[in-house]
Amino acid sequence: MKETLTVDVKEPEPFIVKGVAIFSSHSRGLFQVYYLPNALRERVVFDYSPYIKPLTLLLEEYKRYLVAVVDHKKARFYEMFMGAIVDTGKVVDINQKARLKSPPPRLKRKYDYAIAEHFLRVVEMIDILMETKQFDLLILGASPDVKDELMLYLPFRLRQKMAGTIDARPTDKIETILDRARKVEQEYEREEERKIVEELKERLKEGKLAVAGLKNTLDALMHNQVQTLIVEEGYEVEGVRCPKCGFLGTVEDTCPVCGAKTVKVPDIVDDAIEEAIEQGAGVEHVIDKSLLESVGHIGALLRF
Repeated sequence: MKETLTVDVKEPEPFIVKGVAIFSSHSRGLFQVYYLPNALRERVVFDYSPYIKPLTLLLEEYKRYLVAVVDHKKARFYEMFMGAIVDTGKVVDINQKARLKSPPPRLKRKYDYAIAEHFLRVVEMIDILMETKQFDLLILGASPDVKDELMLYLPFRLRQKMAGTIDARPTDKIETILDRARKVEQEYEREEERKIVEELKERLKEGKLAVAGLKNTLDALMHNQVQTLIVEEGYEVEGVRCPKCGFLGTVEDTCPVCGAKTVKVPDIVDDAIEEAIEQGAGVEHVIDKSLLESVGHIGALLRF
């Protein structure tokens, strides 16, 4: 009887599909398709383990953002992830009695109190959503005057999660909000890349818990020292791997750990990323290739 291959195809995600990742193993009856928001270099890889480097880049590049769009009377909340934005369905609306554009003087104090109460409810909802849905970062959308007022109510723990602000209103189209929020996301990610590369270079200069270059980085990884692996996007180098103990190297014919014969791998950087993830280390992809060029395109912050 002919063996039937199990096919598991995910439904398209709520974003414009620009790439596809396919994992297949006939011996395991596996064929999985994943739709991606970014185009990746076309490549077919035959290996004993999945080729994951492009996917780790996407997962790291696309953090989960809560986008809160607020004015004096209403707030809407959106989830932004992997280039798509979805309305959470949560709305905070001011007390109907306080919905006055220009309250008379005798009601001004009551109106101001209603606005303050509204902002407190907005902040409470932000706090709940950040906690329950485990968003990585927060983007606030508001007019400049509303933003300044709202920030007075935002506790320090939420300010620490702020990626930035956008000029937006709850009545704006979702496409407009996504476009402006994506710009904040890109600026935030580039700034984070710059900071971590600066930290790497500073540590290298001072001789403190850092390595750079492929050989030194692989050595640190093999000694389980890596806290954060920092890799230039697109950096690929052939290397070797020990099929017996998992040693990763550059040119060794024989494994220096167990003495077994090594096998060549087309991209040792991908194996290094996989090893870092298995060890629980962080992986930071650097899009700007000029940042890591002077230190050998790859490096790591060390635990010890």
